[in-house]
Amino acid sequence: MKKPGLMILSVLLSLSIAAQSIDEKNRLVYSINELETGNFLQDFMMIGPFPNPLPDGVKNYFHLDHTCLGFSKDYLINAGGEKEVHPFIGQTVEYEPGKSLKWEKEHSSNNEVDLKRIFTPNEKVVCYAAIWIESDKEQEKIFGIGSNDGIKAWFNGKMILKVHKPRTVNIDDEYLKLNFKKGLNLLLLKIEQGFGGWGFVLRPVDNKT
Repeated sequence: MKKPGLMILSVLLSLSIAAQSIDEKNRLVYSINELETGNFLQDFMMIGPFPNPLPDGVKNYFHLDHTCLGFSKDYLINAGGEKEVHPFIGQTVEYEPGKSLKWEKEHSSNNEVDLKRIFTPNEKVVCYAAIWIESDKEQEKIFGIGSNDGIKAWFNGKMILKVHKPRTVNIDDEYLKLNFKKGLNLLLLKIEQGFGGWGFVLRPVDNKT
């Protein structure tokens, strides 16, 4: 017989993952109707780390497009590109001749996704995080996001956010207005790293707020 504490923990864990599942195409899919306002998403498909080098002769990160070459480079081009990619767990992406990485499912035990824990190396790099979200109708939802350092976001292939500056992770630094179509919708994130901390937070928030 399980101890009461273990039973409670088991229930809490089952509630925390109820909103997402792995579909028949090995995609991590959240149900929009099961996402709780204010609750942070903790499961993502991720791929990385990819190089984020400086140009020859540049010694310091200024978090500008022409100095952070990995933030500007589309590393997913061989899988459709950042605008057309259809990621799934296990999908392999060749980003340079003879070099490839694979999309994997990652779980964060905290509200903030600590990318330094997930990826090695974890300096002078970038990574991608993605989720599919299923909606039973056309609707608009607002998500709050924050990152360390810069971030780009695409929703169904359209870039909806670009922030390129050094910063720490703060809850709801920006808001994403997501116009859902009926069916599956893809949210793709690209998070940049120079030195120090590296991570992000994402949660649905109240539209009225």
